[in-house]
Amino acid sequence: MNKFLNTCFQIGKWFMSIVLILLLLTGVGLICNIIYKSNNMNTYVMDYKFPTQENGAAVEKQNSDKSVIDEISKQYKEQIIAQLKESNVSEKTADIIIKRMVVVEERDRKDFVNNLSQYYKDATKYLINDLKSEYNLSEAEAKQVLNEEKQEINNKIIPDKYFQRYSEQVEARNAEQQKIEAQRTTSLVALLVCLCMFVMFLTIPILIRIEENTRK
Repeated sequence: MNKFLNTCFQIGKWFMSIVLILLLLTGVGLICNIIYKSNNMNTYVMDYKFPTQENGAAVEKQNSDKSVIDEISKQYKEQIIAQLKESNVSEKTADIIIKRMVVVEERDRKDFVNNLSQYYKDATKYLINDLKSEYNLSEAEAKQVLNEEKQEINNKIIPDKYFQRYSEQVEARNAEQQKIEAQRTTSLVALLVCLCMFVMFLTIPILIRIEENTRK
């Protein structure tokens, strides 16, 4: 009987040692995962490219806070005018965009402005191709139609689409951050469970050691 018990105790010690090592490694892995998720909470890259398909996202409401508008104008107006100059857009359009930029988070404003020019180019190219395809027009004819509606397109249609794009990207970024936060919370719970199991299994080798010492 003693030999049988000794064999069981030896097997139990090895089993518990393996379990403890696995739990320890799992805990370290979970800690690394939590640190990784925490470092990636605010790394979502906004995409301002002109979309070829609409998804129906609503444009955010404007805020009429004049002090914010003045601050944005002072900081970004010259840059916006320079960006829009490449697309032959008037200074009036810059003022329209500035008044609406109060809905843009401060951390996004620089990137928002830097992508304006390319968005106007892509949107204009898309509209020309759309006119050519829908009405069977030549390149020159499509450009002429676009030029006749230039004020409406430059001052309203394209800015509306651009602000809609920003709204979509903010929603995507928030969703990504919520996903990472949920994953981090799950890892924290798993770490807590792992720690509890480690403590629980650690008591078994201790009891085995006490029993061995008692028998001696």
